[in-house]
Amino acid sequence: MIYCPHCKKPSARETGPCPHCKKDLSGAAPLRTGGTTKDTGLRPQAVEVELEEGPPLDIELARVSMPPRAAPRQSPVPAPTPAAQPAMPVVVARPSLPEDDEDSLPELETVVSVVPPPAAAPARSRADASRDDVARVAAFGTPDAGLMGAVRYALRVRARLMELKDAHDKAKVDREAAGKDTLALFASLGRQAREVRVESGAVTERLSVVEESEKALGATQGRKSEIEAAHHARLRELERQAKAVEVEAEPVHQEEKEGLERLERLRNERRRAETKLKRAEIELRNIFEVIEKRQKDYADLSLPKDERARLLADIAAHDKQQPPLFEEVKKREAEIAALTGPLAEAEKAYAEVRVRLEEKMGQVSRIRHESNRISREFERETAAVESEIGAKGDSLQKAWATVGRAAYACKEAPEAWKPVIADLRKALDEEVRMIKKVESLAAALDSYDRRVVEKGWRVMIGAAVVAGLIVVAAFVAIVT
Repeated sequence: MIYCPHCKKPSARETGPCPHCKKDLSGAAPLRTGGTTKDTGLRPQAVEVELEEGPPLDIELARVSMPPRAAPRQSPVPAPTPAAQPAMPVVVARPSLPEDDEDSLPELETVVSVVPPPAAAPARSRADASRDDVARVAAFGTPDAGLMGAVRYALRVRARLMELKDAHDKAKVDREAAGKDTLALFASLGRQAREVRVESGAVTERLSVVEESEKALGATQGRKSEIEAAHHARLRELERQAKAVEVEAEPVHQEEKEGLERLERLRNERRRAETKLKRAEIELRNIFEVIEKRQKDYADLSLPKDERARLLADIAAHDKQQPPLFEEVKKREAEIAALTGPLAEAEKAYAEVRVRLEEKMGQVSRIRHESNRISREFERETAAVESEIGAKGDSLQKAWATVGRAAYACKEAPEAWKPVIADLRKALDEEVRMIKKVESLAAALDSYDRRVVEKGWRVMIGAAVVAGLIVVAAFVAIVT
């Protein structure tokens, strides 16, 4: 390193233009390092530099520590570990006044020395710290020595994994909820930014995107309203048609009711006549059987005269009962014959009425079926439109959130924004906390010693097999 002969500033270059004044460095004096040389032990000569008249110099350029900046916003990505600070060269300039002449210009003694960095306290590496944190969250513990130690560790890991899995699932749900809360607050800040404007090109640019998203969402919502209006109009028309057919079917309903009543009356009369006819026929058959038996007994000449006379009188008495029954049979047969024609006509008329009524009911059923069909189509169509509305609503929310992020980056925030910004900072901190929690639990789920766990399960399975074999052998020994 040398000093420029023109601007008197140090330069690492030894040839060419000075990096400070851009003048030629030729004829510059070399800059010598201070301290005691290894070979001679003599102190190097000072460099004499011409200075303009002025007060005596007492300058010492040393390592200066800058004031710390404001702490940055917490980030989910860990900050890198600061590396060890290398030794920095320090330029020191001290005036050296002659003892015999205090009015003469001072000679400037300039030395460059290497100052070692301050000793740093020993710090734990990030990898060690991360492993310790994961082990603390996992809480699997250290495997004990021996087979039983492996068994205990495997059982402990199995129980703890269930707890960690539940905690990890819950943490993921909480992380998603925190992300939604943060997005909602950014969107809220974006809406505040449209109400209370600031001079920000980023905010203005993103507000134009919001306006486009609002137009797209409004168009989709308008299309949904049109679909709903058309569907309700079609349903009203089908309902009107169904009502008209039902009105037309009311007289047919009445006719069908009257025809059914007449048909049932004729059927009941015929059933009563048939019942009486059957009763008369049964009585005649019983009388005929009694007379036939008495006649067989009367034909036995070996019976006493009085007995034969009694049988003859009984035969005569039963014979007198037959004429009224014959009349009853003829009467009921005539009644049934008289009902046959009207009953057939009533059945035919009722069948015709049923055909007309079923036709009307079929029209109503087809209208109802059409109404159900278009309702199902409407549900499918509205589901698709609502899904589109949901997607565009999410896009609009994200657009508002981009406006909110741009507003959050503004240096000067209006007073109206500050409550939302305060809530937003808390939400961001919570989201970062949940992200770290999910990552920590995910790492904890995979931090157990698989080799020891597998060893423990092999021991338990082997022990179960041995116990089973012992039980079987004991059973066989008892049986045999």
